[in-house]
Amino acid sequence: MLRNDRGLGIVGALVAMFVVTVALLAILACYRQVVAVSVSARNYTNAAYLAQQVLEELKKNDGEIESSDDFDTTTSFTNPQTITIDGVAYTIAWVQNSTVNNTIPVAVTISWSEGTVIKSKEFTDYYYLVPGSS
Repeated sequence: MLRNDRGLGIVGALVAMFVVTVALLAILACYRQVVAVSVSARNYTNAAYLAQQVLEELKKNDGEIESSDDFDTTTSFTNPQTITIDGVAYTIAWVQNSTVNNTIPVAVTISWSEGTVIKSKEFTDYYYLVPGSS
């Protein structure tokens, strides 16, 4: 029986430290991904909120639109407009398309930047003309 195992405890400790380090790096990588997805979800939610605000401000008469001229053009939103929320600049632009089958489609596009990537989402709402109106 050999008694030359004096360095075995140190080798075991080094292997254990290596395994723990690899596990912590894997957890850190997952954490980074979770934070990135969370920030992206927050930005998308803010974009949807802003689009809803614009769509609500563009119409008047509580949804009873009698003509395409019933959209409020004197809203507090200019077209296009940039609004900053939580340090993120959102650019808002909307287009009122021509009336088709008694509906007025309005498309709101929200753009923002996440790092070096520019993201954009378009929200479309359809307003129906009141029957019997022009």
